[in-house]
Amino acid sequence: MAAVLKVSCADQLHRVVLAEGCITYEAVLGAIQRLYPNELPAVKYLDHEGNLSTLCQATFSDFINISGENSGKKILKVSLIVEKPGVRSGVFEGLSKEDSGFRECIEGHRKQRSEHSSSPQVPKMPTEHRFSKHQARSQKRAQDECRKFEGLWHMKEYYNASKDNRDKKEFYSTLHRECPSLSSGQDGVLRTTTPMGRRNFWAIHNLLNQDLQLQCRSNYDESWYDRQPNGEVRCIYSNELLSDCHGNYVEDVYNPKTGKIDVNVEHTFPAHWKARLSNVGAARDPHNTFTSATSSNGARGKLPFGRVPPELCPWKSGKHQGPEVHGPFLKHFEGDENGKLKRTMLEPLHNKGLIAREQLYMLVTYPVVAKASNLEGLPLEWLVDTARHEPVTLFEKHRNQAIYEVQYNRNPFIDFPEWVDLVDFTEGLRPDDCDPYIPAEFLGLTGKQKKVRRQEIEAGMTKMQIRERRERMKTEQVAPREDLIRERKLRALQ
Repeated sequence: MAAVLKVSCADQLHRVVLAEGCITYEAVLGAIQRLYPNELPAVKYLDHEGNLSTLCQATFSDFINISGENSGKKILKVSLIVEKPGVRSGVFEGLSKEDSGFRECIEGHRKQRSEHSSSPQVPKMPTEHRFSKHQARSQKRAQDECRKFEGLWHMKEYYNASKDNRDKKEFYSTLHRECPSLSSGQDGVLRTTTPMGRRNFWAIHNLLNQDLQLQCRSNYDESWYDRQPNGEVRCIYSNELLSDCHGNYVEDVYNPKTGKIDVNVEHTFPAHWKARLSNVGAARDPHNTFTSATSSNGARGKLPFGRVPPELCPWKSGKHQGPEVHGPFLKHFEGDENGKLKRTMLEPLHNKGLIAREQLYMLVTYPVVAKASNLEGLPLEWLVDTARHEPVTLFEKHRNQAIYEVQYNRNPFIDFPEWVDLVDFTEGLRPDDCDPYIPAEFLGLTGKQKKVRRQEIEAGMTKMQIRERRERMKTEQVAPREDLIRERKLRALQ
């Protein structure tokens, strides 16, 4: 059996194919040395208890036994820890001589904590020292992103249409045989009036999850996935420039008050909607993560997207007013028949088609995660209508193909926008009465209270017992969702 060796070091991930019969300790070390010829890293792996163990000749058999398989290949995962001079004082890199007081402050805190280990309280650093710390981290982040961009931009082709078409044909080959309505381009009335829409939904769901290998959500967002054809990175919501065509952050993204870079990862399908279903893995899917300005991310919050009507609309105070500008969005307060506030929605001013197609992808790939009250009605109608009429851009095609090369699944509504009329997306909505299971000991507790209670319960347990208990709780938590998915799949196939 052949094997794929995945080597992670800092923010880099390499894949090396080991031929059948060459899966030996010497072969693994040789592959690592070819990747990092000038380094002497410590090679670590996760053992069966979830602890980092050192890979050596004595532990190699254990390393092979706990490694999983995928598509007939052994998957070997290792992490490299490179010891460099001054690594413990890495936080001081980039600081000027004037910031020596900050260095002394930190070293004093370390000495104090080593002498008084029973007292974990660390004195709060002065504001100017915290600013220098953030400034140093921002400088390192900018250097890392520029380095990754240079390595990817000049080595990889931005978009290859012929390769993309070949990959699409191969990826959807089984789906076209199972669902003839998708390949024949039948009328979109199938979506809501016949069981065909439900059958198409679950067929696409099975295909997207068949070979899914989720990656770290932000490894390549800024440096490759989110690069425009000219090499720039722009905010998904406001379309403002964040990084230029040379991989450097623009001056406007540096916060002069905190020293931080005001650029972060945005989940267009809000993480809050799936907060209590975190082990579903949706938060890690790069199809769902985009580079965004911090201000635009904060303006979005967890509100659903929808169409803001041009006419006057009811507001939460009961009065009537037009749409309100809210950052890079139009804000709309939807009222019920009595004039009371029913739901607040946002309409993005940029990248509408990209956002709509991504959210429909999330509904199909991770069904029964979003509550029906968030997306049913106007928001879902807006998503379908926008995904169908907004043209697919070259940026979307590049992003879809780039993610497919590492995650092995695609967004079908970028490849075939007309499919949105042939799928019943209500199958992906979770009824409001289908909440995740909560253990009895956590009922009525806040986040901090739950943490304290969990620490009390796990105080006398071993690491293995704690891990087993948490895995069992996760399984129980998503049990109502899994039951509903099985029920809907059976109904669609009848």
